[in-house]
Amino acid sequence: MNKTQAWWAALITLATIVLGGVFLDGAPLFLRLLMGLGLGFALAKGSLGFAGSVNRAYRRGSTQLLQTLMFMFVVTAIINAGMLFNAQPDEYRLWVNPINLGLLVGGVMFGAGMSLSSCCATGVMVEMVSDIPRALVTLIFFGAGVFFGFPLQATQGWIRETAMSTPSYAGKGVFLPDLFTWGPLNGYFISVLVTIVFASIVVLAARKYQAYREKSGTYLGVEGEILRDKEALTVKPRSHALFSVANYQRWFGNVWQMSTSALVIALIFGVMMASTGSGWGGINAIWCMVW
Repeated sequence: MNKTQAWWAALITLATIVLGGVFLDGAPLFLRLLMGLGLGFALAKGSLGFAGSVNRAYRRGSTQLLQTLMFMFVVTAIINAGMLFNAQPDEYRLWVNPINLGLLVGGVMFGAGMSLSSCCATGVMVEMVSDIPRALVTLIFFGAGVFFGFPLQATQGWIRETAMSTPSYAGKGVFLPDLFTWGPLNGYFISVLVTIVFASIVVLAARKYQAYREKSGTYLGVEGEILRDKEALTVKPRSHALFSVANYQRWFGNVWQMSTSALVIALIFGVMMASTGSGWGGINAIWCMVW
């Protein structure tokens, strides 16, 4: 264990919390600071990033991250269903976007850019500590996209108007439970089942693809994933005192299994939804069962 690094990490974290508590205007902002710290830590420990899921599969043949994200989507869909079931649509600031040409063009542009940089907003948090040039370029153009994209979004009908919508978000987009209101729990039960089915299809396809890469000799693997697999095989669970070097090393020093990070992120997302009425923008669009 690097004690100097550990003390610096603890000092910076404590200073961030203290300064946030003193200078941030209001409890909601301070809560978001705490949630941001938690999300950043979980992302870094699990080396999670959305764009990296497809990038790793294509370049290295590994689909572990892609499968982990499907698990995360399902858990978050269940959390969302529980929160939204007895709520009015406008109680939560869900990110329901129009279905139109702007969505298609923007999706292709976003996908191409993130594939070239190997990371997106979440990936920047992870890569900034290890690959500053690439992550910094991504961060700069991510910010520039806001200044170019938002003015277009505010004025252009082909970006603002939707081709189809459902009653809960009329004129804005499709809310999946609206399509199954004839089913149990006002459509939320079937919506969760549909999410599980699509996630399962992706997982099965990902496993077959990775098996193909391994069989053809083109599977290279990802260094961090290989390290996690080795640790899982060699480290045996042992009981330790709550405040011990061993526990520190387990939760703060060592890398986490991706499924652990995914579960932590899903729980933080649920806390954000319950306490602030909105979630983390990028994943809110995917996890609110919105098409």
